[in-house]
Amino acid sequence: ISGKTSHFGNQLLQTDAPINSGNSGGPLISLKTGEVIGINTASYDSDDDQNTNFAEQVKFVCRVVELLKQGKDPSPVKLPFSFLTDPFKDRTMVVSNVYLKDGLIDLRVGDKIVKVIGYGPLKNEGDLVHALRGRSDGFSLEVLRGGNTKIISGKLDTHDYIVNRKGIIVSGMLISDYWYRDMSVLDTPKFYMHFVKPGSLAEGLLIASGDYLELVDGKSFKTLESLYLYLKEHAGKEIKIKTVD
Repeated sequence: ISGKTSHFGNQLLQTDAPINSGNSGGPLISLKTGEVIGINTASYDSDDDQNTNFAEQVKFVCRVVELLKQGKDPSPVKLPFSFLTDPFKDRTMVVSNVYLKDGLIDLRVGDKIVKVIGYGPLKNEGDLVHALRGRSDGFSLEVLRGGNTKIISGKLDTHDYIVNRKGIIVSGMLISDYWYRDMSVLDTPKFYMHFVKPGSLAEGLLIASGDYLELVDGKSFKTLESLYLYLKEHAGKEIKIKTVD
């Protein structure tokens, strides 16, 4: 382990142990203690930088396991706000933009989130998500606002439970909805290509992962279910789709 970084949002362990598609999601084990210290997550893909790899800290994983044992939903909260970035210290905990719906929590631009009450000080966004996991329906934050300390209380929505998420696989593309923290101010289509299978018909038509699905046969769809029913009714028939990247 060569260090920790929050450059990618979460506080990840940095390691030179090789991580690839075969062992991603597996345990990172300490050769000194034999203990699991992380879950292999990602690699930094650069010709100039070899064996720079990252793992989720095991403390975050243990929280998920703890909630599952209690029969609770371990899904992370959605954070419909963003933070200022310090070019020398990565992300800060100072709120730069807010996209909250009414009735959640009175968080404002310029607020510095200090801690979740009952959890302790926060260093980065990953700590905030960790502290709120399993507590999304009611919590309190200590914030600095205009030089004064305030306690604000509220709730946040969570991402869909991972085993309940739905998608449509057609012609080698996986279509589903998506969430961005600032999507309330973005004018983007409802659905997103989460994956395109190499060698598939979709790839042959130059459709790529990350493209948005705008229209099918000139029609737009509001729900994944309505899109699925339309595609099912037209199984085996040629359809025309419009995507944007």
